[in-house]
Amino acid sequence: FGWERGFAPPGGHPYLEPYIWFQETPSAGAKGAWQTYPAVQGGVGSDIGDDVFNNRWRETPEGLVQNYNGFKIGMQGPEWFDSSALNYDGYGREVLPYPETPKRFLDAAGQAWVERAVNTTVACPSIGCVANATLAVFDRAKEEARNCRINIGVHPTDFDNDWSRENIEVWTLNGYVVRATCDPRAQGCNNAKWRQLYSCLSEFPVDHLMNSDGTLLVEGKLSKMVDECPYNGNLLSGVATVTCLVRSRESESREEDLGADANLGMASTTFGGGRLHCSSPGCTAIGSVRVDPQIAMLGGTCLMNISVAQTDFDDGLGAPEEVEFVSVEGVGNVVSHMKPGYNPCASALGGKPLSEEDRNFTLLVDYNVTEQVLAPPAGVVRLKGKISEHVDECASDGSLFDAYVSIHCE
Repeated sequence: FGWERGFAPPGGHPYLEPYIWFQETPSAGAKGAWQTYPAVQGGVGSDIGDDVFNNRWRETPEGLVQNYNGFKIGMQGPEWFDSSALNYDGYGREVLPYPETPKRFLDAAGQAWVERAVNTTVACPSIGCVANATLAVFDRAKEEARNCRINIGVHPTDFDNDWSRENIEVWTLNGYVVRATCDPRAQGCNNAKWRQLYSCLSEFPVDHLMNSDGTLLVEGKLSKMVDECPYNGNLLSGVATVTCLVRSRESESREEDLGADANLGMASTTFGGGRLHCSSPGCTAIGSVRVDPQIAMLGGTCLMNISVAQTDFDDGLGAPEEVEFVSVEGVGNVVSHMKPGYNPCASALGGKPLSEEDRNFTLLVDYNVTEQVLAPPAGVVRLKGKISEHVDECASDGSLFDAYVSIHCE
């Protein structure tokens, strides 16, 4: 039990620690040494004389951050040349990077982040037109992105605005207004003059605006007063650039050999099967089932069945909680938008635990994969499956998407 922030219990409880005592600041592990909260008290790591200046901590909506120690008049040590020398504690740990800065992402496990820039032209030719373009920034099925920011610049056309409202009336990103009235106040009627880009949006954060597939729709609406001096035939001509830190979802998209339980002792039948699974919301699982192709080569038929364990598929509040697809290489989707319908954890909490029969849901029955078993390399059927991003709890054996695939040839 605890107390709401700001609530002082009657009589007080001196043995209770304040909420900030429980705060834990991130670490970059082996990649870098950052100062941690609370600040070191006493010993070599604390403020000692004039040589160590632990950065002070303060609370913000983004969490605990540290103040930067700047140069002060009268200082004559290394800080006189470079004030960053004032931002290390007695252990040599540097100040904690500010939230959402690239250096802060060193605290994340997994592959290294790589900066990616994607740009596109946003243009339209007529008076009062609306220009739009879609930026495919990253593939959410295979990648994750952080710290995405957009810049939009426009070429001068009829934006001198001497007598009327000659401007871009609005810029939207995925339907959300991010800039109203961009007024470059520049004209481009001199064809002998180079037309530089004038900024309408600079380093605007868009992580929260990205579509679920990693795309961003950029739209700009031109004022009806802009009616001359087009650039390359367009009255509205601009460039939108998005930069992100991107890395592969290695742990989720790595192809997994689902195994084979081939009963080679039976000349009339063979069997292969295994799990197709992944562990995070909206994840994609990739794997392969191996089965002895001998029966298929002799004219037999191979049939595939797929079932999935119930996790967070109750879809109770209208957000899609489903198996978006299961696909077979060489065929395409064999399962699309299936809703298993239950959340075992919620059912148990509600006093109605699921029966063993209801804990699994059949996605596919007796689908013919004989051609795929015979296709090179013979005996290997590759699959991919994905769940929606709202499937986010009640994992089965550690996996939010936990399907079992079986292939039977006879």
